[in-house]
Formats: sequence, structure tokens, C-alpha cells
Amino acid sequence: MKDQRTYKIIGAALEVHKELGCGFLEAVYQEALGREFNLQQIPNKAHTIVEIIYKGKVLDKKYQPDFVCYDDIIVEIKALASLSGIEEAQLINYLKASRFKVGLLLNTKDLFILCVICETCPLVPRSGRRVCDTKDLFILCVICVICGPEMGDKTLLSFVILTWNSERTIGDCLKGISDKCIHEGIEYEVCIVDNGSRDSTVKIIEYGFKDLPINLIRLNANKGTTVSGNIALKRCRGDVLCILDSDSILQEGRIREIISLLEDRSIGIVAPKLILPDGTTQNSAKKFPSVLTKLLKIPGIILKTGTRNRDFYGNFPFSFETEVDSAISACWFLKRELLDEVGFFDERFFYGPGDVDYCLRIKKEGKKIVYFPSFTILHHTRQITHKRPLSKIALIHFWGLIYYFFKHRYIIRPEV
Repeated sequence: MKDQRTYKIIGAALEVHKELGCGFLEAVYQEALGREFNLQQIPNKAHTIVEIIYKGKVLDKKYQPDFVCYDDIIVEIKALASLSGIEEAQLINYLKASRFKVGLLLNTKDLFILCVICETCPLVPRSGRRVCDTKDLFILCVICVICGPEMGDKTLLSFVILTWNSERTIGDCLKGISDKCIHEGIEYEVCIVDNGSRDSTVKIIEYGFKDLPINLIRLNANKGTTVSGNIALKRCRGDVLCILDSDSILQEGRIREIISLLEDRSIGIVAPKLILPDGTTQNSAKKFPSVLTKLLKIPGIILKTGTRNRDFYGNFPFSFETEVDSAISACWFLKRELLDEVGFFDERFFYGPGDVDYCLRIKKEGKKIVYFPSFTILHHTRQITHKRPLSKIALIHFWGLIYYFFKHRYIIRPEV
């Protein structure tokens, strides 16, 4: 599988070389290449700031590549008589420290193009590294030391979405998935279970997105989040799964970075940052609840006077990847193999706190829940139980809490 994005970038560089030849300063080639990127509609950002990560922490010093294309490909330009090898080493180190997976090093003297790519790339001959050598163009591919899912990757990503009268949000949700996956070159499928919607949700899916790889399963009634979620999970074919609320829209960040993070077998779930429509960060990562903290919330919910959430982390929102007790399931990324280790959702929960239960089960298996703020989701949350505290769904949620504490047999803090 060839990565058409890198081919387009190289094609733009060839066009600049064809027009200008060699002999100019780097700044001239940078400006010309930027214009060529725009002419060829190649997404690019010049001299954007890239964070350097050291042992999980972001350094104060930043890295500014000449270009970042498609949000995840670094492009560096040189105008040297020859490359010494230092330039190659610098680019590889920047890739490792910034978690980018692909970089192009362009030397305009004779248009030497050094492509740093994943070691699984089928374009790299195992017996040698030279791919093309002509009078005007020399392309050298180097096996990257940070092997990540990029040019040779065939990972299938399965999205799991549950709908119930979701006509106002499902269209934007599906468009966000399509745009993000096409932009990153990710093969994907969408498994949707509709819980007996009475509005136009199903029509929007069937007629508005008929070209998308959607597997729509229609139920006659609302079976809740756990039963319908398990139905969808059992239909998925992907190695990586994304459980996504129908009122959630993928925003900033790279899915491939999350897929790479999930290669760490100690991680069970990666939960992105959730942004509310007013631009504030939703407090989506919480400590495991205690019986007392839940009881203390009841008066404020019933009287609508507001409640103090003692389950929240005091230093939230986190700026870096952080291990947490639990994260709400508006957007979860996980490996399929986690289902073999932890199992499916407990169907005795109808609507919450099934997500907290699943996080605790993951913790009991010795795996981590990781809050990942580099990837953001726009979440049009409804918070039904807070707005209608005496409704049927709110009472079902309360019953779920009672079952949760009896199931895990703790009052203050679970043993994990």
C-alpha cells in the first residue's frame, strides 16, 4: 500500500526543483514549496511549533520544522552541497521525541530526498536501501527506528455508535469520522445499533451516508447502552475499536498517535479530551466514586442547586497523558484483544454507570485508563439524569449505582 500523501509532497518538491533548479538559499525554496503545497491543495503549516516529549513530559524547548503536512508528516528543507548524516540523525530524533512517524528531508542542491518511514513499509527493499537513483533525483528510504503504523499499516479501525432519536447529531458525528479517517489514510468501518429511534435518525444514516462503510443494526426498542453496545462490538472486525457517542465529533489530533499508544499492552483504554459546545473542557476523567460522594450529590441534583463533585481530580484538566481511575465512554479507543481479557459490558446496567464498571474491571486486570488531551472531541452531552432527576432513566441510573457498589463490594475505595 503506497502512501499517496508522501507521493504528493515529493511531487510538489519535484515541481519546485524543476522551476528553480539549485543555487538558491533555503528560504527561497521554503517559500516556493509552501506556494506549491497550496496550489496542489496539500494541507501544510509552516514553522508550526511541535512539542518535544521527554519521559512522558513536554519540554519547555520546542521544535519548529519547516513544514508539517497533513498534520502528521514533517518536511525539512536543506540547501547543502551534501548531507553529512547529521541531518538524517536529527530528523529521526525529532520524530522519536515528537511522536511523528514520517519525515521528509529535502536537500535542494540535487534534490536529495530522504524519506524516514516505518520499518513495515513495503517500498523499502530489505536487501538494500536505494529505491531510485537518476541524474536529477536521488531518493533514499531509511528504515525508521520508531516503527509505527504508517505507510504499510493495514489496521482496521471499527467505530461503535449507539443511536436513539439522534437526528440532530448523527450526521456531524459520521462526517467527522469520515473526514478524519480519509485525512489520515485509515481504513475504517462504522457499526451502528439504533435503539428504536422514532425520528429521522435511520433515514439520515441510510440515505445521507450510503457511501460510508456502515453496518446498521436496527432494534425495535431501546435496549440501553450495554446490550446494544455488546451487539455492535460483536459485529466489529477491526483490530482497534472506538466507542463513540452519537453526539460526539472528532476534532483535533491524530488517530494514528492513539493507535500507536495502544501498542503498549499495559494500556486498556485511551480516552480523549472532551470539549463542550461552549468551548470548556468537560470533566470526563474521574476517580472511582464512593457511596458517600454519590449520596452527597442527591440533594443538589433534586433541588437543582448544583453539586460539588468529589469524584473530580483537583488538577483537571490535565495537560499531558495521565493515568486516571475512569473516563466517561463518550469516546474510548481500545484494542479488540481487551474484550478477550476483560469481557463485554455487564448487561445488568442499562444506562450508567456501566462505563465506570468497565473501567474498574480493566483496572482489576492490571491495565491502565489513559486520559489523552492531545486528541479532542466536541461533545454535545445531554446529562439526562441531572436535568430530569426524577425521570425513569434517572431512577434506572440510581439503581445501577446500587448494583455497582454491591457488585464490587466497596464503600470508600475499590481494591485494584
